[in-house]
Amino acid sequence: MANHVDMAEMADPIIMPLLSPVGLEIVCDGAQHSRTEKTKNIANLPLVQKYLNVCVNSSDTHVSATNCSICSKCLRTMMALDSLGILDKFDKLFDLSKWKKQSFRYKCEQIVLYDKNVFAQDNVDFARLNGKHLPNRIVAHLAVVCYKIFSLPKRVLGKIKRIINGNQTNH
Repeated sequence: MANHVDMAEMADPIIMPLLSPVGLEIVCDGAQHSRTEKTKNIANLPLVQKYLNVCVNSSDTHVSATNCSICSKCLRTMMALDSLGILDKFDKLFDLSKWKKQSFRYKCEQIVLYDKNVFAQDNVDFARLNGKHLPNRIVAHLAVVCYKIFSLPKRVLGKIKRIINGNQTNH
């Protein structure tokens, strides 16, 4: 499973030639770099520090063109910037208090997902390459299990509340 390739990673080389009109070749540059390497390559540019937007959160409560700091892409990007030691330069773009609250849990989840998720593997390897201390696998697994156990009542109550609120709006 560690060698699983996500379709999104393969889409550009397959789709771009199909989209290229006669006489014009559309070429995607950067496939030779990992996502974290690309982040490193642009992270110190002033315009990036002012305007970087990676968020994929399109929920009803988050519709502005800002980084929510909780979606998968925001978290992956914050971990990479944290690994570089420059996350504080992006304090106007990300809610760093949200990162501080969840960074340990997120890093543990990335370690647990290391063999199953190429993004997790990339972020963990990048953090280690940059000398960042990460929890070992045992601590990471224990933390993830504990988080799931202790958050279960909150998730169940939230689901019950959504069901009740949904039923009230249907009457």
